[in-house]
Amino acid sequence: MSSSVIVNIMDDVEMLCDHNSFSEILKKKILNIAIEMLQNSYHYTKEFRDKKLKSYHFQIDTDSEFIYLSNQNYIQAKDVESVKQRIISVNSLSDEELKLAYKKILNNEKFSKRGGAGLGFLDMKRRSSNSLKAEFSNVQTNSQFYTLTVKIKANG
Repeated sequence: MSSSVIVNIMDDVEMLCDHNSFSEILKKKILNIAIEMLQNSYHYTKEFRDKKLKSYHFQIDTDSEFIYLSNQNYIQAKDVESVKQRIISVNSLSDEELKLAYKKILNNEKFSKRGGAGLGFLDMKRRSSNSLKAEFSNVQTNSQFYTLTVKIKANG
């Protein structure tokens, strides 16, 4: 995945939002969560040499109540437990705890070995007001297929 691919997907997401006449607030939530998801895919797949393992899938589904953003990509087996624990931790936070954790990381100014500050999952939960759903499937001994789904209130 390259930055130009991310830009093209984001253009498509923006057109979808406009086509569905989503409010500007909802559109902003969708765009921000989508970019976080795509950046995660980029960071988790860039270490793979096998082109198949660099693949990803991003989709948006809707029903009468929610908009579902889903992203799928391969992840190195060594990273799975860390991702699971971060998502469990983020999902366990109250709204107030989420705000405090977000501010703490912003003031920390430290970056991970992947180049992020660790705000991605916090930001997705904060913007969606819903827990993140992660699924992992064994593929090979050194990698797993990872699906992250975020739901957003359709009228929100």
